[in-house]
Amino acid sequence: MRADTKKITLNYIYNLSYQIFSLLVPLVTTPYISRALGAEMIGIYGYTLSISTYFIVAGSLGFPLYGQREIAYRAGDVRERSILFFQIVQGQFLLLTAALVLYFAFVFCCAGEYREVYLAQSVGIMGGVLAVSWFYTGIEEFKVTVAKNFLVKALSVLGLFLFVKKPEDVALYAAIVGAANLTGNAAILFDIRKYVDFQQSFRKTLTHVKPAFLLGIPYYITSIYKIIDTTMLGILGDGYAEVGYYEQAQKVVALIMTVITSLGTVIMPRMAQEIGAKNVEGAKGYLNRGIEVSLLLAMPMAAGSAAVASTLVPWFFGAGYERVTGLLVIFAPMGILMGISNLAGSQYMVASQREKELTLTILLGVLVNGVFNALLIPGAGSYGAAATVISEAVKTLVQVAVTHAVDLKRLLRNVLRFGGMALFMGAALLVLKRDVLQENNIQNTLFMTICGAGIYLMLMAVLGGPYGRRLPAALKKRKGKDDGTDG
Repeated sequence: MRADTKKITLNYIYNLSYQIFSLLVPLVTTPYISRALGAEMIGIYGYTLSISTYFIVAGSLGFPLYGQREIAYRAGDVRERSILFFQIVQGQFLLLTAALVLYFAFVFCCAGEYREVYLAQSVGIMGGVLAVSWFYTGIEEFKVTVAKNFLVKALSVLGLFLFVKKPEDVALYAAIVGAANLTGNAAILFDIRKYVDFQQSFRKTLTHVKPAFLLGIPYYITSIYKIIDTTMLGILGDGYAEVGYYEQAQKVVALIMTVITSLGTVIMPRMAQEIGAKNVEGAKGYLNRGIEVSLLLAMPMAAGSAAVASTLVPWFFGAGYERVTGLLVIFAPMGILMGISNLAGSQYMVASQREKELTLTILLGVLVNGVFNALLIPGAGSYGAAATVISEAVKTLVQVAVTHAVDLKRLLRNVLRFGGMALFMGAALLVLKRDVLQENNIQNTLFMTICGAGIYLMLMAVLGGPYGRRLPAALKKRKGKDDGTDG
């Protein structure tokens, strides 16, 4: 168990580091891009990206989730996983190529004045054709994908600063972002020979279409759930600038979500293996432990993001993005809800092959979100689209109820414990902002962030239960190593 825990921890660190870097890239470039393109052009980029994403998801047919799960089932058998890998890759290639052709037909028929931007978004679909990261997730080798993607994304940042200068460069911006995804997926293909036997048959590819399609239903609905706000905001909102505000707020919120949901990505293969070995209680143990750690991280991030929003937005995004402050406050609970939902729904239900139940819960979230968007967006714009928090709460509660695997007493205890500490931390930061740090600049934002972390860690040491008791021991051990007095 100790070796398994160590591997999960390392995979979590690898996955988390890459995901954080992937989100830090747009966060690093956002101050520049928000000023170079402006809110309206960023809105056009976000809206066209949401449209191209429908084609990517339809062409993927659930193969990424299906492949991840099936490879995890066969992780120890090189021959079986090799056969499966090539069968899934072949199906993925054919379907995404067909989706790309349909996308080009849509662009030339319906794109209108923003055809160049739509065409630039096609590079992202091309990247999906080569995507095989699901294989590395299935065999729990996250390290493979990290190094090359770090380099590719770093080069894409350089490209953005060199070539994107004015609002008219929005198509070039979309092409550079898509090219980073395409190049990153192509790069990790060169390492695949270390993990599969190339002397395998391509037969029986069609046998995977039906199960991948069935698994793809929740995958497709989940993807719609993620982008329906942007699409509906572009259609029902008062101009693309509202989409731009929403997109900018999402970039900040996505960082919090990635820190939380990365844990589920590395736990899912382990839960699948436990369920495959008929050890359901072991899978439940991983699930509840994951939710506990998720809450420990998500609660202070939610309170902290709401507290620093008014200090962050003015200097980070620049003039004209004031509405983003309110959006960040509204979005604050999303990390908490999605952390639980990701583990109980997207990970545990997929690992236990309960795709039908997962599909219904996600569909419920889509319907609730669509109704609130239709009611609120025409009058409230981007604030109305932020009603996705309500739909996420409904979806999360239903998933917790139907899994019958979440320890509700443990969940409630941790919500109260970590939530209470996070609220105290957030209140302290608001007082600090009001009475001391009244200017909105990067120094005050960083100072508030450091103070918030310090306050939460001190509260953890006193009130954090087993996690709090480990802090002094860990610090003492670290000090002993630094002093040369430990082992």
